[in-house]
Amino acid sequence: MSWYADFGPRRARQVVADVVALVVVIAAILTGVVVRNTIAALGACS
Repeated sequence: MSWYADFGPRRARQVVADVVALVVVIAAILTGVVVRNTIAALGACS
């Protein structure tokens, strides 16, 4: 079993889709951390 297709254009699309998915996951994690820190900072002010 191979991870990607043998056909070049399809393999390129699969790799691009994986990279985009990875970027979305990292962005979601960073957004979550920022929101959590913002909420904690606002909670400490009151």
